[in-house]
Amino acid sequence: MDTEVAVGLRPEHITIRQGSDFEIFLIENLGSEKYIYLKAVENDSLEVTVKADVSIAFQVGDKCGIEFDCDNFHVFDKVSGLRI
Repeated sequence: MDTEVAVGLRPEHITIRQGSDFEIFLIENLGSEKYIYLKAVENDSLEVTVKADVSIAFQVGDKCGIEFDCDNFHVFDKVSGLRI
């Protein structure tokens, strides 16, 4: 039986880097950290939130890429919402 899944990754487990796959559409400066909101250039329904250090110099409208460690993925059954 095939099961549709959803994959979750916490914002602190994603690193923003140079690239062109995503565009920054919002930055929340929260003092000691920033939350940077991205949309995929090829699919603007795909949004990613990155928790970053305040020293990150990206701005709204910039293109960027992301990196992440697959060990931090959380996989959920799309129908039940239960973690697999």
